[in-house]
Amino acid sequence: MRIVFGSAVAAAALAAGAAFGQGVDGPVVSPDGLHEVWAPAGCHCLWGAERASPDAAWPAPRKLFEIKGAVGKIAFSPDGSRIAFENPRGDWTVEAPRANPAFVGLSPPRYYGWGFIAVYDFAHDRLSYVDPSFATDTDPRWKNDRDIAFTRHAQGAADAQLTRSAAVAPEPAVTRGSAASYLDAPLSYQPIVSADGTTGAFVSREGESRAVYLFGVEARARRYIAYGGDDGQALSNIALTPNGDLIAYVRGARPNKLGDVPNPRALPKKPMRELWVGGTAAGQAPKLIGEGEDPMFTPDGRRLVFTGEKGLMIAPLFRGGAGGVRVGDASVFVPGRVSDATFSPDGSKLLYARGDRLFVYDLASDRTTPIDHPKGTDDLAPIWSPDGSKIAFIRSNVPREAGYNLGYDGPFVAEKPWSLALYDVGADRVHQIWQAKPGVGSAFYPLDEDATETGNPGEQLYWTADDRIVFPWESDGWRHLYAVPVAGGEAQLLTRGDGEIESVTQTPDRKSLIAATNIGDLGRRHIAHVDVASATIIPITPGKADQWGPAPMANGTLAYVEAGWAEPPQIRVRATSAAAASALPALPATYPTAWLEPKLIELKASDGATAYGQLFVPAHPNGCGVVFAHGGIKRQMLPGFHYMDAYSVLYETNQYLASKGCVVLSVEYRSSIMRGYAFRNAPGWGSAGATEMMDVAAAGTYLKTHRELKVRHVGVYGLSWGGYITAQALTRYPDIFEAGFDMAGVHEFFGDRVQFSSEARIGDLRAPIYLVQGDDDRNVDFYQGMSLAALLRAHGADATFKVVPDEVHDMTSTFSNMVEVYGGGADFLYDRLTRPAKPRAK
Repeated sequence: MRIVFGSAVAAAALAAGAAFGQGVDGPVVSPDGLHEVWAPAGCHCLWGAERASPDAAWPAPRKLFEIKGAVGKIAFSPDGSRIAFENPRGDWTVEAPRANPAFVGLSPPRYYGWGFIAVYDFAHDRLSYVDPSFATDTDPRWKNDRDIAFTRHAQGAADAQLTRSAAVAPEPAVTRGSAASYLDAPLSYQPIVSADGTTGAFVSREGESRAVYLFGVEARARRYIAYGGDDGQALSNIALTPNGDLIAYVRGARPNKLGDVPNPRALPKKPMRELWVGGTAAGQAPKLIGEGEDPMFTPDGRRLVFTGEKGLMIAPLFRGGAGGVRVGDASVFVPGRVSDATFSPDGSKLLYARGDRLFVYDLASDRTTPIDHPKGTDDLAPIWSPDGSKIAFIRSNVPREAGYNLGYDGPFVAEKPWSLALYDVGADRVHQIWQAKPGVGSAFYPLDEDATETGNPGEQLYWTADDRIVFPWESDGWRHLYAVPVAGGEAQLLTRGDGEIESVTQTPDRKSLIAATNIGDLGRRHIAHVDVASATIIPITPGKADQWGPAPMANGTLAYVEAGWAEPPQIRVRATSAAAASALPALPATYPTAWLEPKLIELKASDGATAYGQLFVPAHPNGCGVVFAHGGIKRQMLPGFHYMDAYSVLYETNQYLASKGCVVLSVEYRSSIMRGYAFRNAPGWGSAGATEMMDVAAAGTYLKTHRELKVRHVGVYGLSWGGYITAQALTRYPDIFEAGFDMAGVHEFFGDRVQFSSEARIGDLRAPIYLVQGDDDRNVDFYQGMSLAALLRAHGADATFKVVPDEVHDMTSTFSNMVEVYGGGADFLYDRLTRPAKPRAK
């Protein structure tokens, strides 16, 4: 509604806020005359004023909220307590007809426009959305104080007049055996340890809250700080001073390309990437420093360095007072965006990367020296020598994202193999000390730098006490560790056996490495000790549980994460042979008792290739079977809780389905990781031929053909590339898969690869499908969901659509969203597989 100004206050406020741009929606006055609101053009927000009575003067206006997208037509509820408004997001964009005739007529024009009906509650200062979907909803009209009528414009369908409740969904009830009880398991992320090894810290997620814990060598963990309220703001980037007396961490996830920090709870005040710093002694609490990320302390522990809006910032630290520390004013340390920043051992120099080039900044002389860099190369993963006189780094001739596309592009090799280079700081000279061989291993395949996605990446290179550089290389078809002398020479294999090294850390004496690996147990992760001098790898934590995130501590102790098939990830500290649990966080009282131990199995696809999986067999199968496909693409599930929290959530969902009587098979299809070069680079996968779908079909056939499983109806589900797998399975194998749950899937390929997309086969889809995606997805373009939804509508598919406003890719930011998405999707599958409707005819 556009009307003349309702009050002098609104007019004055708009005149004073001319910087917002021209034009305004409103002002609109509530039926009781107590509220007045308006939306300045270009503000992505709503302003308003509230007075005590209709005859009272209007007070000074204030900004009520900020929101993604725009604020359109505003309508007050009859009682004046809430407003509904249009919240358009995105723009219409029509692209030229596609050149490939195979695609003509299969998809509508590209459409980036969508929008919701949003509701703002004055009393509770809360935003919510009315039945958000892959569509544009307009013209909100209150039917009463509870229900809203609106018009839905959706590609592939005629405009619809809908009426939906504006009531906010209640918080999920956690009762033992419910989906919420499985998803409520506390998850602890990898530990971070101070340089002297005396203090450790870790982040945990516990239902509706997140917390930071501290622990010592004796493994006596204590909660340092907790954030409740289920506001979706993640904790990450933990840093400790060298002696562990101070801690820094970040609250809030990284912003998207528009600069927006995820706001899945639709908080009226947009969240920011908060930097917190505090003392670690008992009774000390952290302080909010401001916006920032990637904190680190200088080697002397006297200053804090972090990434701010203007570049790398530095601030002095003053011990004492409330919280144990006061942080002084920050100044620009290195302007602009940089990465891989690390101090020399004595703190006199700073090494950093900008783009594909490395730089050394001398603090005393205030001089920056670029490291010589041949055109067309990418210098990465730099490390200092123990004495700070040299820098070792990787020089790659292949873009670092090569091999992580949407389909097979031939062998993962480089025309010019990657190499190890050494920079002499004093002489300002670079020379090569080793180069990979042509063929397998010629393109650099890195270790997983941040397996638990906590913002604390590990290294790719390690400088040993006897002056050797340890690095990963898959020359023999497995990602193993090798060592080469700093002076140059042949590379020596350190880790033998079938299996791969996934992540690594170094012991304080630099004589050994501690690795997370699946060598000797391909379906799991264990911690192993790698002795550089003897070139041997010795298992530390065998067994059925999984371990990851090793962090050496003082006195030869080791902290790491351990998880089982019924035990969620928990920090353990091992002295010699015995390990003690941190005991925190504790399991909730509603923690399920019906966990199933999955069985590791092998599958044979129709082309004779071997695939793998984890099979969940309930004691009393009820005819329901479900194939789960992980995303990634480069991922591997475990027979238990996972090191990535989204995959722990998916594991919990598998367990929930099994608790309801469904036989679940988590399929490890070709192009997955940790089973060697050949399996990861299987010909024809993805957009080059979808060959991995033969493995998925084999999984579905396995469920149906093994009589003891008693499976009559099979469904399929997955997230991300698992969503791609889901849509592909429903269109390629309609005789096997009878229902699907597609979360944020990739559905469209272009050019000559369009034939291998799920959209190209949409006419073959006969089963019901549940499609869901967050519209702040930073991994898969939200258009992928929009496009498939339009096609499903146009083909009259039995489809259920759900969009989660302001959610990111995994849709696990809040506990309520997690339960609604994962629990709701699992219930959809269960319902459709235990009470199947007659499938649509082709």
